Amino acid sequence: MSLERPILIIGYHILYGKIVENNPPLAILKRLRSSQVLSSNPAYNDKVSTDFTVLALVKKRITFKTRPKPIISVCQ
Repeated sequence: MSLERPILIIGYHILYGKIVENNPPLAILKRLRSSQVLSSNPAYNDKVSTDFTVLALVKKRITFKTRPKPIISVCQ
């Protein structure tokens, strides 16, 4: 990763940011629900389990503190 300042361009505006460490890191989770069939009677099928899978860990983020600045171009 380079040590340059991150730049975000949206339309005719530009934003300058900086990279910041997340402390503690954020986890992106995916929830999986599954029901288990315990008997043939639907009244007794109340067993629902929930599992979580970690998809990613976010260790760094980009923050933008200033307001967007307009990009001025000269028409020729």
